[in-house]
Amino acid sequence: SISSSAKPIWPLANSTSTENELRRAAESNSLPYAHYYLGVLYKQKGDLDQAVSQWQQEIAAFPDNTWAYKELAEIRLDRGDVPAAVALLEQGAARNTDSADLLTILARAQVPGISAVHDYLAED
Repeated sequence: SISSSAKPIWPLANSTSTENELRRAAESNSLPYAHYYLGVLYKQKGDLDQAVSQWQQEIAAFPDNTWAYKELAEIRLDRGDVPAAVALLEQGAARNTDSADLLTILARAQVPGISAVHDYLAED
């Protein structure tokens, strides 16, 4: 059983072998979080479209993975697609009612100006 309340830990090296192993696991859906970690790897490489695709696939395969909802919603917010981010966060929060991360990002998406406050505080 996978705990959706704790972020899984897997050292992600920026290597071809790590990416290939994750792709194989993701293709067979044999490893929970494989799509999630591919998304993280693609985000690290700056390929946000591929990251988004992987997180969408993670949610479809393992809908209790709060981290996939979180990452995908943050990309939607950064791209200015607040309605899509809110819908996604509401979907994730409904499945994972104890996820403080999802509820925090949902508040960020719904409260005007909170993103600017968050960005200002992050600069310090």
